[in-house]
Amino acid sequence: MKKITLVVLGLVAHISVMQAQEWNQLGETFQYEGQPVSTTAMSGDGNVVAVSPSFSVNSGVTTGLTKVYQYNNNEWVQLGTDIQFGDINIGATYGDNADLTISLSDDGQTVAIGAPLSDANGNNSGKVGVFNYNGTAWVQVGEDIVGDESTGLGGSLALTADGTKLVTGADANYTGAAFSGQVKVYELNGTAWQQVGQTVISANSEGTSFGFDVDINDAGTTIVATYYDGGVARIYQLDGAVWIQTALIDDVPVGYVSFNAAGNRVALGSFTANSPTGTFFAGRATVYENQDGIWTQLGNALYGTAMFQLYARVRLNAAGDVLAVGSEGISSQVGKAEIYKFIDEEWYQTGTIADTTNGTFYGSSVALSNDGEKIMVGGREGAGSATAHYARAFEFNCLVAAPVATEPEAVCAGNAVTLSVTETEDITYNWYTAADATEPVYTGTTFETPELGATTSYWVEAVTYIGCSSERVENVATVNALPQAVEAAATQSFTEGETLASLEVEAEGEITWYADETLTTILPDTTVLVHNTVYYAVQAVNGCVSPATAITAEDIALSTGVAELEGFTYYPNPVGNKLFFNTTVPVKSITVYDLSGRLIKAQYAQEITEVDLANLATGTYIVKAQTENAEKSFKVTKQ
Repeated sequence: MKKITLVVLGLVAHISVMQAQEWNQLGETFQYEGQPVSTTAMSGDGNVVAVSPSFSVNSGVTTGLTKVYQYNNNEWVQLGTDIQFGDINIGATYGDNADLTISLSDDGQTVAIGAPLSDANGNNSGKVGVFNYNGTAWVQVGEDIVGDESTGLGGSLALTADGTKLVTGADANYTGAAFSGQVKVYELNGTAWQQVGQTVISANSEGTSFGFDVDINDAGTTIVATYYDGGVARIYQLDGAVWIQTALIDDVPVGYVSFNAAGNRVALGSFTANSPTGTFFAGRATVYENQDGIWTQLGNALYGTAMFQLYARVRLNAAGDVLAVGSEGISSQVGKAEIYKFIDEEWYQTGTIADTTNGTFYGSSVALSNDGEKIMVGGREGAGSATAHYARAFEFNCLVAAPVATEPEAVCAGNAVTLSVTETEDITYNWYTAADATEPVYTGTTFETPELGATTSYWVEAVTYIGCSSERVENVATVNALPQAVEAAATQSFTEGETLASLEVEAEGEITWYADETLTTILPDTTVLVHNTVYYAVQAVNGCVSPATAITAEDIALSTGVAELEGFTYYPNPVGNKLFFNTTVPVKSITVYDLSGRLIKAQYAQEITEVDLANLATGTYIVKAQTENAEKSFKVTKQ
């Protein structure tokens, strides 16, 4: 699927990169003096490129010339020597196929070269050669693949990912009609290239020069071909030994084409399309996806903005979610390449790489790496330009600023922590449980963690709308441990008049007393103790509260020889006005205390069966019922 990029490189001018913070040039410019045309290709990782500065002249014979480079330590280092292949007709003006076409395998170690104007088998028969790098030199694999006379084989070309299959167009073929064109697929069998399936031909009812541009998926099972001057894109799948047409995409007149790796997405470029506003030959780029056998347009169509801009040189990355479109700008001779990413059913522009000088036709060639983050852009000379011709490689660099995290407040164990970052427009924030985690646990500016038992780190990154990510910033959720429970005897004795402060407890923090197990009513330590009453103590350390410790207070005087009143019941609780008692032994004394131990009400009689609490304020009280030989203390809630 590493397909050719027919390029005619132009004058080195003042190249500016729109959004320069995003696309940075890799290494030096590929520049060749005195060469009229050139082509480029790129490996899957973008670290190997092939450039064809057109020709060399040896003993009066003009031969095609291809150079392959590898990116190493910020510079491009040539692999092996120049590959000389294909005789060139310098004076020819045969459409866009007047020069070599080239394609690289995914690993960049195999290059296919097409010479459509070679006379190897008659005038303009064309031929294709494949070469493999053995570590020191480029060695041809198999024999030349030669076309029939006047067919122009090699005018378009694409290798599969592993470099063992290729598709090539012969758009000058006359079979069926003048310049009807044809497409062939070949596979390496041992040391020989053998044709796969039949020759795919087309009558020129939909346009001329079928095979003007071609591509093949990584597996070598699906091909696509277009026409030079209009028509449609035809897609074929290999069924046994036969290529079966599975789709015909009748968009605007199609010229250029590019598959993704799987061959289920295809980009189409039309250099003759007018814009929706009527701009003549502005150019158009669209992407289609095979959805259950139906090729459906993905997102919006993209158009050039100027007359004769020829916005059509399309390239897809491996996933098919990054699209590069070159437009050489034939009227102004000032071209550019634009890069888009498919997000939320739309194509969003991520950058523009442009030339600012007339006569360069910059953007007449584009090539993309598999991840869509490296691009090769070339130009060709135009009227009034010098004889220097060039191509340049760029790498995408988002330079997303790291998020600014707000320092969170510490919490106690068993609580959640609120983490947040300063919000920036058009930025999404992803939170992770580890610096190298693959899936975020939350997306947003403010993240409330689960309940935590210890100090925990989270990492947050900023993500742009085109999917660029910042470095991850650690944000620490500080969690203070709960202190140990207050140590104290479960039952403690006191003498009348003593307070909570007299109870013996051991704690490292500040103690708080409560009247109830739910810790809702706080008691001061000056609270007078009430016989047979349970009090609850907690301690606080670093703002965190320990579990409660229950302590039952017993009056020494009352607990000695005084039995617990048995068979005693009371109701209702909560109480509104009167509190009633049931007992087998007459109750002779009822005393009511508030939670601080202060006596509120006392009632004495030979037998008490009720007590009126109507005048008491709402709250919790301690009631003590006594017979001659026993007593019972209990809490009631006054409504």
